[in-house]
Amino acid sequence: MVFYTLTVESPASVAGDYDAFPVAFSEQVNEGVITYPCVDCGADASKLKRRDVHNRIALHVRCERKSDLKVCFELEKLLAKAVLLVHRNNEDVSKDMPCAPLGSLTKLRIPAFAINRSDGQALSKAAKDGPVVLSLVAGVNDLYSFGAGEAGQIGLSNEKAFKSFSVPQPMCRDKSVKMIACGLQHSVCLLHSSQVFTWGNNEFGQLGTGHRKPTNSPTYVEGLKGLQIEALAVGGSHNLVSLAQKGCWAWGWNDCKQCGTDNRDDIDVPAPIKDFEDKQVVSLAAGHLHSLAVAINWRQTDEEIAEDYKLKSMAKKKQQIKSGQLDKCAKFKAEGMTSKEKRLEDKKKHTKDRKKRVAEAEKLGRLRMKPNAEVRTLYSWGDGTKGQLGHGELYTAGFFKTQSGNKESVNQLKAKNFSCTGAPRKVVALLPKDGQKENPLGVLVQVYASGSNSAALTNKGTVLTWGDNTYGQLGLGDKKERNVPCIIDEGWLKVNKIEERMLDLALTNYSMLALSTNYHVYSWGNGSGGCLGYGKDHTTGEIITDDELKPRIIDKVSSRGVMEIAAGHHHCLVRTSVGQLYTWGLASSGRLGLKEHDEGVCYEPELVASLEKADVEIGLMAGGGAHSIVATSMFPADDVAGKFPFSSAMEPPGGPVVQGNILLSACCVIS
Repeated sequence: MVFYTLTVESPASVAGDYDAFPVAFSEQVNEGVITYPCVDCGADASKLKRRDVHNRIALHVRCERKSDLKVCFELEKLLAKAVLLVHRNNEDVSKDMPCAPLGSLTKLRIPAFAINRSDGQALSKAAKDGPVVLSLVAGVNDLYSFGAGEAGQIGLSNEKAFKSFSVPQPMCRDKSVKMIACGLQHSVCLLHSSQVFTWGNNEFGQLGTGHRKPTNSPTYVEGLKGLQIEALAVGGSHNLVSLAQKGCWAWGWNDCKQCGTDNRDDIDVPAPIKDFEDKQVVSLAAGHLHSLAVAINWRQTDEEIAEDYKLKSMAKKKQQIKSGQLDKCAKFKAEGMTSKEKRLEDKKKHTKDRKKRVAEAEKLGRLRMKPNAEVRTLYSWGDGTKGQLGHGELYTAGFFKTQSGNKESVNQLKAKNFSCTGAPRKVVALLPKDGQKENPLGVLVQVYASGSNSAALTNKGTVLTWGDNTYGQLGLGDKKERNVPCIIDEGWLKVNKIEERMLDLALTNYSMLALSTNYHVYSWGNGSGGCLGYGKDHTTGEIITDDELKPRIIDKVSSRGVMEIAAGHHHCLVRTSVGQLYTWGLASSGRLGLKEHDEGVCYEPELVASLEKADVEIGLMAGGGAHSIVATSMFPADDVAGKFPFSSAMEPPGGPVVQGNILLSACCVIS
C-alpha cells in the first residue's frame, strides 16, 4: 500500500497529520502534494450541487443505503478533487475498508480515501466554523544505483553518465516507485501512477522507445501511456508488463519468440500478447530467453461451458456479418420475405437476443465469482532448450537430438525452431487433476526466472523448480536437468518438527535464494561465483566454493531479520527489517556497492556501509547483469529538508501528468 498522510493546514484548532487509507477502486495521487479546501457532505451526496463540491475535497460519511463506489461516483460527477470516506463506527478503518460491489471493474478517476470516525468528526466540526484546508501527501522514494554503467544502465546523468561506480550514487529523487527490475544492460522502473521508465542499452529495442539509441537517464515509455500497469518483469534484454484488469504486453529482444509473437523480429515499441487479451495476469517472470505468466482462468460446469460457447458463437457471427463473410439476409431470402417483413422480424429478434445475451453474460459473471471458481494457470513461452518451459520433453534440446537421430549435420536453425515457441502454453503439470478443485501443491502465488531456470512458489510455501541444473541450482540433490516442475522437499529447517515454509525466492543465473516465514535465508547451486554466501568453513577455515545441491541456510544474514531478497545475474542482495542492505557474489564493475570489493568475488554477505553512513533506509532492490538499483523506503513527499542534488530526473515529456482530474507532480524536479 502506498504511504499517505492527510495534513490539515488550517484552522489551527485541527491542524496536523491524520491517517488516510487509499481505497482499491480509485486512481490515486502517487507523487507530490495536493492542497484544496474541504467540504462536509454529510451522509447524502445526492442533495449536493456542483457549486458545493467543485474543486474541493469532499468529506462524506459512509452509509448502508448506497455503496461506497456509488457515492464516490456521484461526487466525481460534481467535480470533487478527492473524496474522504468517514468510518461510521469506532473500529480501525483497515478492518472494514471501502470496496467495490462484487464483479465491478470500473474505477474512480479521482483519489478516494478512508479515515477514522474521530478524525472525520473533528474535520466536520471545524468545517461548520470556517474553511478547512487539507493536503494529501503521497509517499515517495529516492533511487540509488551502482555497478557497471558503460551502457547507461545505472541511470546517471551529466559528468557521471556512462561510467561505473562501486559506491551507491544518488540517481533520482521523490518518485513513488512500485517496482524496479534490471536486465543484462538495461533497467526498468514502474511508478504507482502506472508510468514506466527505461534506460540503458537499447540494442534490441528493450527500452521501448521506438528507436535503438541507448540512453543514460530514465525515459518515459510512451507506448504504455493510458494503460493501468500492475507489474513488470525483465529478462536478459526483453520486458513484460501486466495490466490491472486484463492483458500482458512485451517488447525487446525476440530471437527465441520470448515476447510472445509468431516471428523472431525484435520489438521496439510495447505490443500486446494476443493470448492474454481476455485474461488477468497475476504474476510475471522473464529469464534470459524465456517468459512465464500466471493467469486466472475459471473452473466451469458443463452448463457454463455451453453458455460460454454460445456467447462466443454469437460474437463470432456478428464479426463475420460485419466483415462481409456472412450474409445477414440469407435466411430471409430463402424464406421469400420482403424487405419490410425482414426488418420487422430482424428487429424483434435482435431485441430478444440482446436481452438474452445480457442475461446470460450476467449469469456467467455471477457463476465465475463463486468461491473456488478461480484457477491459476501457468503459461510459458520462448526458449525451452534446457526444459525451462516446463512442458516435458517438448522443446528441449535432448528431445530434438533424439528426433533427429543425433545427426551432426542438423543445422542450428532447425534446432532453434524446434526449441522455441511464441505461443504461451499451459504448464499441464501444475493444473488440477480430474475431480480436484486445486493442485495438491497449492495455488500459484509467484513465478521466477533467470538464465535458463524457472521456479514457482505456492500459497502453501512449496518451492518448485525446473530447467537447467548444471550446478545443482534446482536444489533437488543432483545435477540432472528437469523439464517439468519438481518440489524441493529437502534441506529446509524444521521448527517443531514442521518444515519451514517459503515466503519469497530470488534467482541468479546459476543459483537460487529463498526466504522463509521465520526470515531465514537459504541458497543453493553454483559455489564458485560466491552467490551462495556461506563464507568460510568453520572447521577448515577455507572459503566454501563447492556447488550446493540442496538448500542450505546462510548464517550471516539469517539472524539479522531479512525482509526481502533479490538477485542479479551473478550477485545477491538482501534487505533487513531496519533497512540495511547486504550484498555478495561476483564483485566486478562495483555491482555490490562495496568500495573494498569492486573486483573479484565476495563470498559472504557484507553490509553496504556507505548507505548506512548516509542514514539511507532501503526499501526495494533489483540486480542486473553487472549493476544494481535500490529504492529507499517510502517517506512523505513534503519531507525535502537537507536533500542534496540527485543525478537524473524521471519525468514524462511535458512535465507533470494529468490523471483523471488530478495533477500529479513531484515536489522538486532535479535537472
